[in-house]
Formats: sequence, structure tokens, C-alpha cells
Amino acid sequence: MIGSGIEAAAFTSADEMRIRDADEVFFCVADPATVVWIKAVRPDAYDLYVLYDDGKPRYLTYMQMAEAMLHFVRMGRRVLAVYYGHPGVFVLSTHRAIAIARREGHQAVMRAAVSALDTLCADLGIDPSQPGMQTFEATDMLIRRRRIDTCVHLVLWQVGLIGELGYRRKGFLNSGFSLLLDYLEEAYGPGHTVVNYVGSRYPGIDPVIDVRTIAAFRDPDAQAAVTGISTFYIPPAAAAPVDPDTLRKLGLLGPGDVVTAPSGPLREIDRYRPRELRAFGDFAGFRVPAGYHWQEDTPGARFVLALRDDRGLRDWYTVDPAGAAADWGGAALNNRELALMGRREAGALQIAAKGLPAADERVRLLTTTLLSSTAAARGLLRAVRAAEPEDREKAVTQWAATQLGDTAEPEASAQVAADAAEAGRPACGRPVERTELEREIDAMLGQMLYPWTGMYLAADPMLSLFILGGTRLNGVGRIFLDGRPVLGTRYVNGTLRWRATSGNPANGQLRTDISPRGARRLIGVIWPPRVAPGTRHQVVALEHVLPRGVSLGGPAGTEPGSPSLGLPGWARPHLDAILASANQRRPDVGGLQYLRSWQRAAGNLRTVRAALSEARP
Repeated sequence: MIGSGIEAAAFTSADEMRIRDADEVFFCVADPATVVWIKAVRPDAYDLYVLYDDGKPRYLTYMQMAEAMLHFVRMGRRVLAVYYGHPGVFVLSTHRAIAIARREGHQAVMRAAVSALDTLCADLGIDPSQPGMQTFEATDMLIRRRRIDTCVHLVLWQVGLIGELGYRRKGFLNSGFSLLLDYLEEAYGPGHTVVNYVGSRYPGIDPVIDVRTIAAFRDPDAQAAVTGISTFYIPPAAAAPVDPDTLRKLGLLGPGDVVTAPSGPLREIDRYRPRELRAFGDFAGFRVPAGYHWQEDTPGARFVLALRDDRGLRDWYTVDPAGAAADWGGAALNNRELALMGRREAGALQIAAKGLPAADERVRLLTTTLLSSTAAARGLLRAVRAAEPEDREKAVTQWAATQLGDTAEPEASAQVAADAAEAGRPACGRPVERTELEREIDAMLGQMLYPWTGMYLAADPMLSLFILGGTRLNGVGRIFLDGRPVLGTRYVNGTLRWRATSGNPANGQLRTDISPRGARRLIGVIWPPRVAPGTRHQVVALEHVLPRGVSLGGPAGTEPGSPSLGLPGWARPHLDAILASANQRRPDVGGLQYLRSWQRAAGNLRTVRAALSEARP
């Protein structure tokens, strides 16, 4: 099922190809130009409009439309239907045909298209998210006494055929329209604004935007302009108050903050006030963010475009994604990209389309070294700061080459990399760029727990977590909750998980994250067994930063909970228990090793991030 959009023949290029490729084509569209276009491309297409008739209940027509399409589906034919606007918005026959086809074992797909709601938002400048939106079919709203929220946008469909279940080729009488006005007056009052809207169906023709009060639509001449394709838009009448308690729970209202009442039901978005002017002033010091990805022309992106254009490849990929990607005749996909394409997941395709360098164990080894070795992390930062600002990005590449012992000239790097990939060995001599290191570090943070080693404290609920991470990918180390060991933990794709069934007092699922200010944190839920996780179980645990100058060079028996570590009083017994356990296992260096790993992991990550940030042009 595809849609023709609101404007005449507003098909996407991909849907045009689907029309040409289908075995059987049906259409139910509202303008003659679209009909002409379809017939020019597919003279054999069936017009479903023939099933409408004066006085015939529309429900019967919709049943016949669905069955006509299913007839050919059951014969094994590839069937395509074109509907006006969006094929799933205010259309019963498409949803029915798809549901029955799927139930009978056939593949059925509906593709999104532009609906009247989309053009209304564009033409009237409406954002459904601000302050929110309700949409009702007008007759259904009346007979079910739907409750109108006058603090949000209201969109009413089919206002030109109130209470009419049949069809009239000459237009609907709409004799029940006054009941709609009565209902709107109850909610808004007679003086509130209503827009009678009809999207433009033809190039060069403006949409109908007829703005009147509810009372003004009592005029028979005004009612005559409301047709079977009219949609009503009613703007909000008042602003909904915010709830201070919820703001506090979300961290959006701090101590002493005051909630300011809105000046009106809609945001003022076209003003130049201090807050807006500050944004423009920030342009002076603008730098490209570290997380920004400049999109290159990649084999992965070309494969996605080929899926759009090539029906045979698309069908093959649906059945055998790995085989289709491997045998595709376009630009060569490397092993990492092939693995992602073979998963047939939107997220995997997104990553592959952005572009992935071929797996290079040297880069992975270098990244692991940077995150685990203080000397390496500081060496990179020194190299960056020793270079002139315009040469700092090059300094990262030169430092990496020194660490890896590369001697090949840059001009030979492409051939060296290609030869190495073909031979299945590390690509010695290929320059390692800053962007590659940044990508590998981001990937490493989601696979290796060592960089997250340290103590994390949550205020509500009050709890502590201690991580002693290992450097093995997708491996774990030792995790402590409130000073007690957590068993059976897993760390995959940036998420730390454990279950109460493993002998733990609670379940846990926490995402590792770095805040905008560069602080490590854990975000997620910790909840007791046999209970569904809820709001009260949500956790945001921030890293406890060791005070500057703290010395961890003393003996293993150093008092762990001493004020020099800066821990709040409630958390000190937790760390004491962790270090006491470590000392029992390794009396010589156990507890001290935990503290040193904490200090090293946190410091190395900050140092590496600082070096790569300062190296960005």
C-alpha cells in the first residue's frame, strides 16, 4: 500500500518504481491529474473509485475494495494499491486488506506518505509537540462525547459530512454541521478561532485557509465552504500549568527555582531576547563537536541506496541479508560492514552506512593502551600540546605512528592497507588519524569496562556502586553494590546487567555514559526481585572524583574511608567493605590496587579525551 500524497502525483521515486514493477495495480485517488499519471504508467490499473455509488454505505464499498485487492494476492500476484494522501490515514480498506493478507501468510507492507495532517502542520506552522495535539473524526467525537483538551491543538477530520455514512458524488449535505458547532462552543465559546483547511492538491495553487470564529460558521455561506475534504484546526485556548513536583523528580527544577507561568498557550518562537541572542554570540567560539560525523561516500551508504532502487536486491536481502550483502556487485564492503549488513537491523545499517574502517588490531591495541596506561595517555596529550594549533591533528597521527613503529610513507598507505587486508594481517604503515582513534575509543567504552573503574554515588535512592573493570572486550571485572559483590554481571553495548536470580539482592540494568561536562555516570534502574521496575527504581549515579593530590602510594592498610578520599559519610563504610574484601584476597596490595585502578582509569580517560578534543581543528 502506498500513498499519492496530497499534491497531484506526489510519489517518491522509490514508490514510482514500485508502481512500474507490480503485477497488479489498484488506485483510489482524488484528483484527475494523478489518475492520468497512473494510467500513463500502468494502463492496466484498476480504479477502485468505481465501487462508490450514491446512497451506498461507504462501509460496503470499503469491504469490496479490500476483497478486490486480496483476490490477486491469493493468486500469488504482486499487488500494489495507491491511495490518496497517506494510505493508512482515514482508510479502512487498506488496513483490512493488510491484516487479512498477513493472517493468510502473505507478505503485506504499508508505506508512509504525506497526509492532510502533514500539509496542515506545514501550511499553518503547527508543531504537534508544542503544546501537544488531539485529533478526532468529527462525527465520532460527537457521538462519543470525546473530551476536548483546550490547552492543545485540536484537528477534526471529515467536518463536511457530519453523521453521513453514505456517499454522494455531488457532495455531502452536511445537515448535522450545527451539532458540531454547538459542541465546539461548549468547549471554547463562540468567539474562539477555527480554521477551515484544505491542502493544496495542485502545483501553483494555494491551500484553503479560511479563518473564522465558531459563531461565524453559523452563516450558511461560511458553511457552504466546508466540504468533504475540509479539516478543522482549532488552536489552544489556554496554557496548561506545569507540575513542580514532576519537574523536581526530573531534575528540571532546583532548590530555590521558581516556575514561571507561560504568557500564552503557544510558545513565542520569533523573538530576539537575551536567551536567543546568546546563541548567536556563541558562534564566535564555535568548534565542531567531537561527536559530529562528516558523512563520506561509503560502500554501506551505497548499499542502502541500492536496496531502495533494486527490487530484486531488496527481496533477496529480506530473505538472505548476509548473502545479498556479500554478493552485491557495488562498492566492496569490508568484513565489519558485511557483518552489520547481515544482521538486517536498522541500527546496524546506520552504523555501516556511516562507514567503518576495516578492522585494524593495531588501532584496537593502541586504544586499549591509551585507556589503561597513564604514560601513554599523558604522552599523547604532551604531543598534542607541543604542536602548533594548526598541526595538532597531525601530531596525533605522528604520535600513533611512533607508538606503533610505523615507517611507511603516507603516500603508500592506501596500497599497504589494501595488501594487508587481503593477506589478513595488520596494516602496518597506514596512518592512524584522530577521527579513527575517537571512533575506536567510543566503541571501546561500550565494550570494555576498565575505563569505567571507580565509585559512583546516587542520591535518590541513596546507593553506591564500585566498578573494578577489566580490559577484555565484553568482559567484566568486579562490581559492588553498597559494598557487597554483585554476581553474574554482563557488560555489552554500553549496558551493565545483572539479575537477582544470580544470588543478588536486586536486579540491575545501567548504561554507562559521559555527561556534557565530561563526568562519568551510570543511568538506569536497580529493582528488587519479583517487582516490575518503576520510577522509584530509577538510578543516576555520578562518579566520585578523587581529590587532587591524593596519594595512593602508602601501604595496603591505609585507612580507606579517610576524609582524604572525599567520600560522604554514608558511602565510606561501603568502600571500607570493598577494600577489606580485597585485602583478604591479596593482603599485600589488594585494596591499594583497587584504589590505584580507580585513579588510573578515571585519569586516563579524562587525559585522552582532552588530548583528542584539543587536536580537533
